[in-house]
This record gives sequence, C-alpha cells and structure tokens, in this order.
Amino acid sequence: MPEELAYRDNQIQTLNMCIKPALKNSKPLNTLIIGNTATGKTTSIKMLFKEIKEQTNNIIPIYINCQIYSTHYKILSEIHRHVLGYNPPTSGREGYLRLDFN
Repeated sequence: MPEELAYRDNQIQTLNMCIKPALKNSKPLNTLIIGNTATGKTTSIKMLFKEIKEQTNNIIPIYINCQIYSTHYKILSEIHRHVLGYNPPTSGREGYLRLDFN
C-alpha cells in the first residue's frame, strides 16, 4: 500500500470528514464509494482504516471483500470474527441441550 495516494486528496479528506464523528464517540456518516476499476477506492479505504487503527482503539475498522465473502452470513461472520476474535457458531444450536421431563 502506498504511503500517499496521488490525486485523491479531496476524496480522502471527504472520507476523513465522514469518519470524524466516530473519533469523538458519535455516529459517523454512512458513505457509499463508487467509481471505475483501479481508481483507488480500496486503497483509500485501507489507508483510512490504517490511520484509524493508529489513532484509537475505540473503533474497529473492518475491510471485507464482498466478492470473496458473498453472502450475508459470510459477511456477518467476518464482522463477528474481527470484533470478537473467534468464528461464530456454525448453527444456532451450539451448546443447546434439550431436557424432556415427560
């Protein structure tokens, strides 16, 4: 990843403004990043996430490639793994015990 992204100062500044409230324990702005292939979208986000990790432990930036994690379950599992440090249960019945007193 480059130290600086050429010709993307305005976009990076806008991203910083969108995330700035989160650094002050407030709600950040939802942001949709669109653009042609190979224009710096992923690199910009990864650079921003690196800066966030260096500035605070109160925010957990998570990058998920949705071409690899392509279902809701896979995406939520990745978020779970990054936030809690372990994979979620593979089913909703892990640790489930049924007692029948009939």
